Amino acid sequence: MKKLTYIFIFIIISLSNGKAQNMDSLKIELKNAKYDTTRCNILNTMVEAENDENLWPIYNRELLEIAKKNATTTNKKKFLKYFATALNNIGYIYDNQGDMMNALKYYNKGIKIQEEIKDIRGMAAILNNIGFIYDNQGDIPRALEYFHKSLKLQEELNDKVGMATSFNNLGFIYQNQGNYIKAGDYYKKSLKVREEINDKVGIAYSLNNVGLIYDYLGDPSVTSSKKESIKAGQAIALKYFIKSLKINENINYKVGIATSLNNIGSFYSYHGDPSVTSSNKKSLKIGQIKALQYYQKSLKIQEEINDKLGITASLKNIATIKYKQGELAEAFNFANKSLLFAKELGFPESIKNASRTLTNIYKKQHKFKEALEMYELQIQMSDSI
Repeated sequence: MKKLTYIFIFIIISLSNGKAQNMDSLKIELKNAKYDTTRCNILNTMVEAENDENLWPIYNRELLEIAKKNATTTNKKKFLKYFATALNNIGYIYDNQGDMMNALKYYNKGIKIQEEIKDIRGMAAILNNIGFIYDNQGDIPRALEYFHKSLKLQEELNDKVGMATSFNNLGFIYQNQGNYIKAGDYYKKSLKVREEINDKVGIAYSLNNVGLIYDYLGDPSVTSSKKESIKAGQAIALKYFIKSLKINENINYKVGIATSLNNIGSFYSYHGDPSVTSSNKKSLKIGQIKALQYYQKSLKIQEEINDKLGITASLKNIATIKYKQGELAEAFNFANKSLLFAKELGFPESIKNASRTLTNIYKKQHKFKEALEMYELQIQMSDSI
């Protein structure tokens, strides 16, 4: 079952031969399968194994049709489980597209069936996905409620994949609330579990998130001075972001590639290029050039896979670079597009980020009425969160 995993945006390589051969063998098995239970099992495996966002929904649609057709047979419980899984996966697709109404609709359909057949593992996955939506809508108490419910079920089952996801999601919420120490604890728990089970996609996500904590708090093992601690933390952060990018490229996970590119871009945007030691001004200038390149690569991938949340973040990040470079007209265009996407998604955090950027742009352009309107929107979204 597809499960959402938060990536805090601070913001292609082909499949390996082994994986390609595995998918080929699954397709042969599917073609030769005599029973619908076998077909559902193979299709479910293909959905989970396939990272291509254009391919796995096709397998999921076939899974849905077969499971629904057989949901009243003597093997009802097994087919209902597959049916609920396929419904959750459709919710996941809508979620990635920013259609929260339809995402919740399918998640709730799926969890209703799973409650009926007492599929604890499936319930835990969907509870996580629903929590993701509520947090993006700014409803933190309900998001925490769903994440903790999910984690409780996962711990009962000793479901390490699910536990890692819940740890990560809880870390994201605490980070958004400004509790970076607690966020870091949850991110490290998630990374540890994912390394134990060799979850490549999950490891890449967690490396990004742990890197962000090091970037913000510094390296606590360096006690000589706060300045040295922060510098050491930034070095670790960049190392983690690059490691995450390489993992995502090796498994051709485009959502992850785009996120890692965004995080590396944000690092260069805020800190400059650490390899340039001649002057801080030159370091920042070169850092902005590198940041823009990473943001543009990220945006291109996000547009290919229609990742609206990622597109929103990348547009805002590009606007920030254009603003720093004094290109106000271009900065406005990118920031305004980001705001339009954010409003379409209905995510307060994304609206706040875009409106903050537009506030700064309008002030530079001496458009104080428009700047005030954007500032008021920014405050409204902060209050909402």
